[in-house]
Amino acid sequence: MSIIFTNTPKEAIQALVATGDFVLDEDIPLFASHERDEVKDGKPIKVTIKDSDLSKICENTNALIGGYLPCITIGHRCFDKGFPEDKQPPVIGFLFGVYQDDGIIKVHALIKKSRYADYLSYPYRSAEYVHQSQAIIGMAVLTRPPFLGVGTRVAVYQYDKGKIGAPKVIGTKGEHVEFVFRRKRK
Repeated sequence: MSIIFTNTPKEAIQALVATGDFVLDEDIPLFASHERDEVKDGKPIKVTIKDSDLSKICENTNALIGGYLPCITIGHRCFDKGFPEDKQPPVIGFLFGVYQDDGIIKVHALIKKSRYADYLSYPYRSAEYVHQSQAIIGMAVLTRPPFLGVGTRVAVYQYDKGKIGAPKVIGTKGEHVEFVFRRKRK
């Protein structure tokens, strides 16, 4: 692995793509307005995200990406102080290019080619969102439906001579067909 020095997130993303070690996944539905109950300082609170908050969340997340690229992991990370780093789920990629489209926050992702089949085998996407900073700091891929079911990705592969197993080629245009099912908004 070589070290890449860049000055901007755009350069970092271009450099990662240029290595040939990453696959680009675009327009991933990830986040929407909602209400949920949380516990803060031992007290129950209601968190409300309005449609009018989504553009600020995109802005804050993209500003955050100016300092680092949020991780994509298999399952959610644990943010408890003292939780061992070697027990965190594996990082399989990075997200960037956060934008709002029809009341849904969508993102682009760079997935490690070596983990792309793993990435596709988890059909659900879930944001790691920090309400205090109004920013998405990561994305988890899941087998279970997340709290916000804004989208499900299902990949249908072209197999080598009908053999069951890994796709013949992954990440190359035309080698897989992906369907995105979106929940209808109220």
